Amino acid sequence: RAAISDFFHLTDRAIIEICGLFRVLHRAADFYQKEGIFYMNIAIVDDLASDRLQLIGKLQTYMQQARIPFTLYEFDSGEAFLEAFSPGRFSIVFLDIYMGGMTGMAVAHAIREQDFDCRLIFLTQSEEYLREGYSVNAVHYLIKPVSDPDFTQAMRFCRLTSSPQPVYLDVIFRHSDSP
Repeated sequence: RAAISDFFHLTDRAIIEICGLFRVLHRAADFYQKEGIFYMNIAIVDDLASDRLQLIGKLQTYMQQARIPFTLYEFDSGEAFLEAFSPGRFSIVFLDIYMGGMTGMAVAHAIREQDFDCRLIFLTQSEEYLREGYSVNAVHYLIKPVSDPDFTQAMRFCRLTSSPQPVYLDVIFRHSDSP
């Protein structure tokens, strides 16, 4: 960082802004590349294995039909998910609201403190937190057992594409001869 700022005579703020732009580019429109194929990271956070299994089936069917390669991560608690979480890592996170330990809503607030682009979809047996879901910009709020039409609607609201969109960045350095 020091070498860059000395060479280009950049301020700390300019360097921070440039680093932020590179983080956006690194996200590569929700995909990561592995062996020439772009994959989307999706997490399911639910303490009930049977509910995760049901959702995995729906997700595999939908993503295969949409021809979107993805990698699925399963977590049985909000705490386990947050240990693995980093901004930009997950494109979609399915969150059960009622879990032992942290609630899905608490996890959603923790996600939003660091990542506003991640798509959040709540899973629950109650509409109790429906209104609060708007405060974390949730894409959808699914009631268990999740119906196929509701699941499909939630996925459509995510606005997924089958390949990453090109991202361009023009960086213009203005250099002044005066100190």
